[in-house]
Amino acid sequence: MTPPDPPQDPLPVFRHDAVAGQEHGSLPVPADRRGACGALATGVVLLVVTVILMVSAGYLFSRWNGFERWPTAPGTVLSGRIEEKVRTSGTKSRKRTRRTWEPRVSYRYVVDGREYTGERTLRPGEPQYYSRADAQAFLDRNPVGAVRPVHHDPRNPQDSFLELSSRAPPWIAVAIAGATALAGTFLVLRGIGRI
Repeated sequence: MTPPDPPQDPLPVFRHDAVAGQEHGSLPVPADRRGACGALATGVVLLVVTVILMVSAGYLFSRWNGFERWPTAPGTVLSGRIEEKVRTSGTKSRKRTRRTWEPRVSYRYVVDGREYTGERTLRPGEPQYYSRADAQAFLDRNPVGAVRPVHHDPRNPQDSFLELSSRAPPWIAVAIAGATALAGTFLVLRGIGRI
């Protein structure tokens, strides 16, 4: 008479393979599920970035519109020059050099009987000129001795700038936020299996 078979252990036996670095007996995570989790995590990160960009864009637009409501005071141009700025980015093998030109104009103005001097030419946050000809055109519009309206902060008259340009407000933050929102939404829906 043969003895009965020993009872089977209902729990799987795990054995670690030191060479392969895997545990035998464990259930592998399907590759498509790993991809879905990665897509979901990436989508959530992009949506968080979208929120940050939208908050930043809102702040920039409120500042941009607020500058247009600043009062003005007559100012006299004292001097003018063009300052060239060179920025280098990229790796050693692929360096990119970008030049901008900033017209530096010194002016004097009076607010409530107190005299101030300033050098900011464009409203804060506005990009500099990307061609020397545009910067020179600014100097030509504001020669030494000319009287120009100076926009100043009513709460802090020392904070001022000379010219409201016709360039559009900073839409770049809105454009990037829109792109990240679309990409984040797509990845989140893909991660939860909706698409």
